[in-house]
Formats: sequence, structure tokens, C-alpha cells
Amino acid sequence: MHLVLSDGSRNTIGQAELALVKSSAYLINTSLGPLVNETALIETLRTRKSLA
Repeated sequence: MHLVLSDGSRNTIGQAELALVKSSAYLINTSLGPLVNETALIETLRTRKSLA
């Protein structure tokens, strides 16, 4: 993913979007970090790891 960071693009990827991603997928963020909600990403990774 590659977007310009702005108020409108901040947290573009959150809990709902991460729930749709296959567990085998890779998220490559070539932009600034705040496009992905870090808390939602960590929670998704923890939850999926415990289900594996």
C-alpha cells in the first residue's frame, strides 16, 4: 500500500479491514506508518497467532 499521509488517510487500515485479510497474506506499507492502525494490527496478529 502506498498513500500520502493526511487526516483523511490516517488509520486507513483498521480492525475491520484486517479482519478481511487472509492469515497467509503480507501487508507491505511503503508509506508512513500511521496509515495502519497499530493497535488493531497488533491485536489481529495476537488473535490469529493464538488460533493457529
